[in-house]
Amino acid sequence: MGFQADGVELVRKGGADAVEAPAFPPLAKLMNDVRDLGGKLHVCGPCIKSREITPDDLVEGAEVVAAGRFVAEITSATNSLVH
Repeated sequence: MGFQADGVELVRKGGADAVEAPAFPPLAKLMNDVRDLGGKLHVCGPCIKSREITPDDLVEGAEVVAAGRFVAEITSATNSLVH
């Protein structure tokens, strides 16, 4: 999963705790499930820097990456969903 722009707020500790949609588990649980199943939580480095978020402010397992990493992950993926 990649988090850019305002989406980086979701990877800040506690940021996804109150995000829920009817008939779905809370976002925080879904993110934990992705990580537990071997998925990655990639967070845009410049995006957190501009919001004065440090790597220590992020949830466990979040990895701060640059744009090149996002491009590499998307171009090597079988499928991708961008919102």
